[in-house]
Amino acid sequence: MSKRWIAIKQMAEKYTGEIKLSFSTVVSQLLPMMVLPVIMQIVTPEGYGSYSLFYSVVAMVSPLLCLKYDTAIVTIRDDKYAAMLAAGCIILCLTAGAVTWLLLIAVSLFVQIPVWGWLLVPTVFFSGLHQGENGICLRDGAYGRMAAAVMVRSITLAVTQLALCRIFQKIPSVNQTEREAAGLAIGLMLSYFAGCIPMLFPMILLVRRYRYSADICEGEYICIRNIVESMRKYLPFVRFTFPAAGAASIASNILSPVISLFYGSAALGCYSVAAKALGAPITVISNPIAQVYFRDVSQKITGKRMHSMRKLLIRLAIPIYALLFLGAESVFPLFFGEEWRDAAWLIRLLIPLYAVRFVTVPFFSTAIAAGKQKEALQWQKRLLMAAVLSLTVILIPKAPYSLLMVSYSVALGWCSIAFCRYNFRILSGEVKKNDVQT
Repeated sequence: MSKRWIAIKQMAEKYTGEIKLSFSTVVSQLLPMMVLPVIMQIVTPEGYGSYSLFYSVVAMVSPLLCLKYDTAIVTIRDDKYAAMLAAGCIILCLTAGAVTWLLLIAVSLFVQIPVWGWLLVPTVFFSGLHQGENGICLRDGAYGRMAAAVMVRSITLAVTQLALCRIFQKIPSVNQTEREAAGLAIGLMLSYFAGCIPMLFPMILLVRRYRYSADICEGEYICIRNIVESMRKYLPFVRFTFPAAGAASIASNILSPVISLFYGSAALGCYSVAAKALGAPITVISNPIAQVYFRDVSQKITGKRMHSMRKLLIRLAIPIYALLFLGAESVFPLFFGEEWRDAAWLIRLLIPLYAVRFVTVPFFSTAIAAGKQKEALQWQKRLLMAAVLSLTVILIPKAPYSLLMVSYSVALGWCSIAFCRYNFRILSGEVKKNDVQT
């Protein structure tokens, strides 16, 4: 057996979790990629832009529904506290859905809510439940179920969105833009629901170890008092993690409503398609690595592992984003149609940001895993501030669309690199490490 083969085998054994999740994600993305050109031929840029506004709201809210207790679950070694927090995540998701419904009713008294707006309630609930289940599976190392959830969710998204877009075309009484956005939004909601099913069993198994009782509230019973006490115990963990996640989520999704407000739904549709193409490598490779890396680094913090991962991601990023830069302008009009040519132009402006994200995303959780939640919050605040400041270019009279893209891309890319370097300093021992409360 050659040395090269032995080295490949050792790397495969070392990154089994990442490989399993990445492989399932790659396979699950094949059908959506095949279906996307067909959907783009059916949907107009305005309709896709309206849906993108819906998606940006869900993407902004869903990581925050469990108040980041889903992240705390990953680091907890005591099954009892993990079960209490899992039950707490379910309650938080139900509460968030109810609050969203009440807010929509209140807003509808003053302005007309689009059709897709009412779909926020179930989508918010299922997306939050998906986050909680993901934390439990990651804690237990249930990568097979996580991989299955990724595949089920992606396939459901592709099939339902394509079918609903065709069905909704035949409803003449509703505005075309709203028809298209509603079809895509329902597909997104159903995909979150389907993605919850494969990961539901580990959550049920964990919670069922402790009996539920509305009257008895002793140590081995799941009840409101024990749930609240458990959440209070891990409050120091989420006190900084939650606002940090909120700042990062807003910084990543704030551009969509700004584009919709100042440049229209068609411009937002083109931007969203460009971002989807550029974000595909992050979804397929970086995000699975980030999930497994957080679990590993919570248990054993090492700078050597981060350094090797970073080199691997840089080597992968160069050819992937070079191909996107060179081929986007010819491929997009060919597969999606001439009306989507602007999306190919936007890809070239946003490639620096997404290439940086591809390399740095897995390491953003290092400070949290090292017990430096306060420092992570400070960095995420800077990231949000940079995003907001980059958007001030819209105040310039007749500011071109390209200036906004470049400003946003440079600001967030620079902050991402700086934050990644800080995390590397933590694991290298230059910044003192604290113990994570478990």
